[in-house]
Amino acid sequence: MARIRVVASGAGVVLLTAGCSLLTNLDGLTSGAGDAPDATTTSEAGADAVADAVVDAVAVSESGADADADAGCTCTNLVSAYRFSDVNNLGHDFVGKNHMTTVTGTPKQSTVTPNGLPGNSIQLDGSTSVCIDSGYSFDATADHTLCWWSQPAVLGDNTDQFAQACTYDAWTANTGADYLWRINNCNSGTPANLQVPNTYAVGQWVQICQTYTRASLKRAVVVNGKTSNKVSVTDAVPIATSSSPWCIGAYGSGGFWTGLIYQPMWFDRVLSDKEIEQVSAGACCLH
Repeated sequence: MARIRVVASGAGVVLLTAGCSLLTNLDGLTSGAGDAPDATTTSEAGADAVADAVVDAVAVSESGADADADAGCTCTNLVSAYRFSDVNNLGHDFVGKNHMTTVTGTPKQSTVTPNGLPGNSIQLDGSTSVCIDSGYSFDATADHTLCWWSQPAVLGDNTDQFAQACTYDAWTANTGADYLWRINNCNSGTPANLQVPNTYAVGQWVQICQTYTRASLKRAVVVNGKTSNKVSVTDAVPIATSSSPWCIGAYGSGGFWTGLIYQPMWFDRVLSDKEIEQVSAGACCLH
């Protein structure tokens, strides 16, 4: 079992693990100095609750195959991660401050997760979502990586999994079988699509990692960690700035997803192919 040391200072908290490491901006967290308990027995009560929640978000088992997959994995620049572990607050961000507190309908917690990975997913019924309306730190106009797992219960066009309303859509197309990353569809910028065929099937988990490199205007999508099959496009215009809400499960007023979503993660840098493969394997940054 990995041991985690929480080092507190006025600038934030640094988590040190053997193998997978997280060095991210955690302004305002000053409690919990010293050795933390093993990740699987971390207490969520008392003065150390906030620091423990972050520890819980990134602790990784060092036994068996996980230890091998984790070797050399560095999870830096992780901005937000959603574990859906609090049934009363499914939009809680376990790493940063992008808490999705605007709830539409009644999203539910599910114990169904991909490939035996631990934790919970969020269950959405085609009319539910969680959103953050303002004050977020997601910056789609800069270098970033967004990864998540999804399992559709039904297939349909223009259904969203993680999106900024009417600007940055993780959509479906071709009667729901294809993945479609659309940008700028409601801005003055030119709408642009990146489509990956035959991505979804009812009842099957799919893992998406998508990257954006601002200098080259290049977007890329990797499905299920298969970096050799990466699909990419070079845009004519950059991703537009928007003040619209960010949502899991819809784009705000429509486009609702029906099915499960597991552990969306946002990085403010472009992950390498090796890192994407490690994230897809579930051995880093997730638990």
